[in-house]
Amino acid sequence: MLFFVVLLVVEFVFHLTLAVILIFMVALVVVALTQLPVTLMVVMRVLISSLRMMMMLMMMRRRRMMMMMMMMMMNLIKFIRI
Repeated sequence: MLFFVVLLVVEFVFHLTLAVILIFMVALVVVALTQLPVTLMVVMRVLISSLRMMMMLMMMRRRRMMMMMMMMMMNLIKFIRI
């Protein structure tokens, strides 16, 4: 019985935090779009440049590491799209 109660509480908290994060992200996007599209462009550029740097580093190191990074990036992109 106690176990079920704990599980319920944990799930409730988890969903609450998820909702808060989602709302925060949406608010951020809305603010960015309404305020300055230029800032968004700058952020995108920075992200792309950092990605390139990471790619270069991974090329220098190992193929396996690069594969891992690629997989992570794909997952991130999928997550962002949803």
